[in-house]
Amino acid sequence: MTAPMTRLLLVILVLAAAGHAAAAPDGGALYFQGKVDAAEAAFRATLDAPGGTPLQKSQAASGLARIAWLVDGDAAKALQALDRAPGADPDACRTLALRLRILREAGRPAEAVRVSAMRAQVCATASERALIATETARDDLDAGSPAAALVALGQIDADHAVAPDVQTLRLDLALRSSDVKAALAAWRGFFWLTGAQNRPQGMETDDARVPGVFTAGLGDHATVADRIALERLLILGGFYRQALAYDRAHGVAAAAGDRADYRPIQAYFTLRQTLEPLTLAFDRQAARGRGDGDGYIAAVATALLSAARVVEPGATDPDEPLKHAFGLHGALGLTGGYASLHAGHVVQDERMETVQGGRRGAVRFIAIDNMISNGFESWLWDGSSATGGWSTDAAIVQVRGAYTSTTLQGLDAVQEAETPAALARQAALDAQDLHLGDAPGPVYRPGEAARMALRARQQVAVAARAEADRTGEPFAQVFAHRYWDAVLQHSIRVHEGRHALDQQSYPAPKGLDGPELEYRAKLSELEYADYPELALANLFSANMGDGTPHGIANLRLIKGLTAWMGAHAGEIPGFDPAKPAELQLDKVSDAQLRAFANSVDPEERR
Repeated sequence: MTAPMTRLLLVILVLAAAGHAAAAPDGGALYFQGKVDAAEAAFRATLDAPGGTPLQKSQAASGLARIAWLVDGDAAKALQALDRAPGADPDACRTLALRLRILREAGRPAEAVRVSAMRAQVCATASERALIATETARDDLDAGSPAAALVALGQIDADHAVAPDVQTLRLDLALRSSDVKAALAAWRGFFWLTGAQNRPQGMETDDARVPGVFTAGLGDHATVADRIALERLLILGGFYRQALAYDRAHGVAAAAGDRADYRPIQAYFTLRQTLEPLTLAFDRQAARGRGDGDGYIAAVATALLSAARVVEPGATDPDEPLKHAFGLHGALGLTGGYASLHAGHVVQDERMETVQGGRRGAVRFIAIDNMISNGFESWLWDGSSATGGWSTDAAIVQVRGAYTSTTLQGLDAVQEAETPAALARQAALDAQDLHLGDAPGPVYRPGEAARMALRARQQVAVAARAEADRTGEPFAQVFAHRYWDAVLQHSIRVHEGRHALDQQSYPAPKGLDGPELEYRAKLSELEYADYPELALANLFSANMGDGTPHGIANLRLIKGLTAWMGAHAGEIPGFDPAKPAELQLDKVSDAQLRAFANSVDPEERR
């Protein structure tokens, strides 16, 4: 995990309502940039000022609370900051969720449960109720009330229950009660597995053995070997706290003694118990402009190598021993200028073949989840944004947890498309589009972008409903699985595959430049994606023309597409030549998107 990261992939996660990281106009931006001291002053100024909207006041209060708790570990100061949120708090549910989390992490879960009972009525939507029920279930578990936690989780509807956080809590409860069926269902639910699949593709264990491992490990007559096998499976999936709780509940360490098959389990527990406080201490110092980055990296490297040598004595490089024994993969070095460890558990590791225009190539894709750490910046942003992955010459690595919320937002969108709130939101976005008028373009139109995204998601939903009806599996889980696969197909297999093909055909130093590589890869997405409109919705973005390779390529592609639409106006149902073409992108069919891309692709023309 010492290889330097090249081409960092950053994903900004859009939260329901207004995300806390986007608090007061200057405070949120300062915080996002890592300027914690300045952000703290800006949040305080917003709260002290006589003007300002209730939303600005609410987000400033949450911003101060987050700094006080996350950075300084001062629960009293954090709760005092939250007390300054306005009475008419438009973000009251998320403010409440933050309060519950602070109380629980400060060792006051029972108090958090009482606060939740008194204030939960501020959470009105299904997604808000799921958020607060999840936090309450965590509080109940920490307060020693698993029965109450089960009740809290029962309040979450089927669509929101597919969230990995919810499935983790269900797995925890099933392990505590030795419920084999519930444990296996939660395990499969966390990874969005469908059909006969019992483990994610990249996990180093036999798929057919997984049900038996749960059955034996949770059985009345479980042997020490059965319990060790279950703990190893949980560790491969990254369920550290659940494995440790199971170990303690069943006295596995004492029963195992110095068994060779238990030593890796103990090494993993020791590794986590070393890395977590070490990383938190460094991150808190770095947030205040202090911290020894070189010392932190050296200490992490030592801990990783020590764990690796338990499973492979004499190892000089921890990467392969840790991946084989614990499913760990990651990188250690600088991210955004900060010393950072990115390490999670492998859920996908495959060579993705691609065939495009008679050329054949492949990329290695690795997805990791249940992160030990995702770097300083992801920690600081606290859920509003995260490092989405990175790429090297050897592989593309994706942090699954940074993208699952996008899938869940897609599920929300298709389920709530015709609700008054969704229609009102779309109308507001459409009004923004019209406000831009006939500006020379193409111009990014947020309403049209939302309309395209919804139509693409609905295409996935139609296929998911058909599969769910055929198999009897929950629609939400099938949708999540299919949507995840669709995003990977166009963004990794097709897009990154095109990069591999072009770099083979046009090797350095006389190869294609960044904007040209991105333009060609984006054309391939429209040509070869199963859902071209899902790809187009991602390309028609606010970064068009921003000077980056992606922004330059996006603008070039949309310019070409809108010109093609004008030339083929009679073939596009409902197209109005008098209106800006970028306001009518959702009228272009999948077949027409493929035809456009094929007609301008330099490789196809060559």
